[in-house]
Amino acid sequence: MAIQSSFIYLLVSIFVILFQKTCGASGRKHASVSDILDDLDLRSDNRVRPEYGEGVLEIHAFAHIRNIISISEIESTVTVSLLLKQIWNDPRLSYPNGNISEILIDNSDFMSRLWAPDTFIVNEVRTHCDDDRSLAHQIIRLTPDGMVLKTSRLTVTVLCPVEFQNYPFHKFPCDIELESFGHKTDEILYMWRNGSRSVDYSSSHKSLVGKSYSLVRAETHSQQSFINTGGSYSKLILRLQFSKLWLRSFITFFFPTFCLAVCSLLSIWVINEKYAASGIIANFIIAGFIILMGILAYSQMPQVPVFTPVDIHLGICLSTIFSCATFHGLVLCLRTIVHQKGRTNGKGVTPKKVFHSSSSSSQKLQSQVGPKGHYKNNADDVVDDVDAEDGETLYNNASGDAEAPSYYVTAQEHEEGKQMLTRINDYSEETHQQDEDTTQSPLTKTKRFLALIIRVSLAGSKWTLVLSFIISEGYFWYVYVLS
Repeated sequence: MAIQSSFIYLLVSIFVILFQKTCGASGRKHASVSDILDDLDLRSDNRVRPEYGEGVLEIHAFAHIRNIISISEIESTVTVSLLLKQIWNDPRLSYPNGNISEILIDNSDFMSRLWAPDTFIVNEVRTHCDDDRSLAHQIIRLTPDGMVLKTSRLTVTVLCPVEFQNYPFHKFPCDIELESFGHKTDEILYMWRNGSRSVDYSSSHKSLVGKSYSLVRAETHSQQSFINTGGSYSKLILRLQFSKLWLRSFITFFFPTFCLAVCSLLSIWVINEKYAASGIIANFIIAGFIILMGILAYSQMPQVPVFTPVDIHLGICLSTIFSCATFHGLVLCLRTIVHQKGRTNGKGVTPKKVFHSSSSSSQKLQSQVGPKGHYKNNADDVVDDVDAEDGETLYNNASGDAEAPSYYVTAQEHEEGKQMLTRINDYSEETHQQDEDTTQSPLTKTKRFLALIIRVSLAGSKWTLVLSFIISEGYFWYVYVLS
């Protein structure tokens, strides 16, 4: 029994000793971190850069693009969210290695007492972390050899001039320029950590889904900027290459206007010459719709003093539509000229038309003369000989073979009828001669010449319009899309 008690006491003692050692080591470790930070706070000086007066301080940087928030074509700006990491060596922040390989500092008060490069974005328009709370978006990691890693989360809007000569099939670069605010090249030198691999933008592709641009690639460059009054400064350039997604513009503008232009071309084949006026009205309505679509397209792009593919495509469609309207107008003019010419030529009445006219006077005169020109003598009821000049046939009523028709007239009535016919024929021949003189007048000659010009213009104009439209559109899409 005593042996068992002694064994239990021994186990408890061992456990207590181990627990005290563990807690003591942990306490000493925490105490050592606090002691290191207190010591660093005493040795650091945020007013003077590391290695001041001993040479150039190299600052290595790399970036991670988190999100492309927005691209404004009107303001020519791009809003980007990124992580900027800067690494430099500060011997004043070195500490004994021991068991601590890295110290993370996220306290804004302590970070404000450490020196950090005064890096700023040269072409920024505005930043979304421009107050004192921006330190909450920064962390600093320290290593025993004095290497400092500063990570900053930035959301900035930078100015990126866009050239709209190829809008909406254009590509444009956007530069994010990093530079020291006060230290010249002989004091601070910026360098990319891993060259062209210093930028990670793999996760930013998803951020552009449903937007109008895509991020094609990211490039890194370094150079020196010269200021007349301040000397030269080291600069880092992060160049983002964007490409316009033109499918939306194709669906909302290019394809509808193309279809309307095709409908206008079909009108010159489908619409009959009798309805040429309707074709003119239809083409002007189509032109109104295309102009409205152009206004909507212009409202979504900045006003630039250059011709864009939108202007060129709009000009091709409108010129095609107005050409089709002109075609219908020429057809209408030709039809009007021909119709007026026909009415003028048919205005005179020929002798045959007068004689066989259905008017009441012509019928009355024909009833008096008779169909064969026979007449009888009222005195002795004997039919006279036929007039050889008129080709009349002898009709003998005295023999009693047949009774004279009731419509036969007397010789006096026959003479009066012949005189009246002679006057009417003379008048109709005079009128016909006047019509021929009118036809040969200068005005009629001008109309004939104008009709000839219109016929020549219309000959083959249908296929000319179609081929011109096909060639223009094909060249347009080859230059701005395929090339």
